[in-house]
Amino acid sequence: MSEETPKAEDPVVVVDDGNNNNTGNGNGNEEDINLRIAEAVRLREEIDILFSVVRRKQHEFTETEIENKYLQEYAGSLMESGKFE
Repeated sequence: MSEETPKAEDPVVVVDDGNNNNTGNGNGNEEDINLRIAEAVRLREEIDILFSVVRRKQHEFTETEIENKYLQEYAGSLMESGKFE
């Protein structure tokens, strides 16, 4: 029989039995949970920084493409006019 897939609005309940079931240091205590939360927050901040760098680089690349296209068009018009050979 198939189990019902949880919906986004369904609460997630985590039960820690303290039996070293992938709980980091195995204590399953509040300190361990807080360390995991702190690590998740740190990783999220790093991801945000990386995405902002990528967005900035994409913007810089787009500006460079536009400048290069303009310069190519300008050079082409100078060559056509005979002012630049």
